[in-house]
Amino acid sequence: MHVLLADDHALTRRALRTILQQVSDVHQVTEVGDGQRALEILALEQPELVLLDIQMQHVNGLVTAKEILTDQPQQRIIFMSGHLNGEP
Repeated sequence: MHVLLADDHALTRRALRTILQQVSDVHQVTEVGDGQRALEILALEQPELVLLDIQMQHVNGLVTAKEILTDQPQQRIIFMSGHLNGEP
């Protein structure tokens, strides 16, 4: 499975990539830092699964998902979200 991982925090992407690479069904992980780049990569590489951070710089995960599903309603998407204490 090819997974597209979209999160604006490099450390989070690195950690998730490490975990995903240990899953036997995952053969490729593509990382991007924002929703716009995710849309660009999606058009080129057509991954089977997209992991989207909800709050990203430039284009957030919800807007990105809406655009993805408009063009590719069958696309599988998992949303991610994380906050540190004190963050809104």
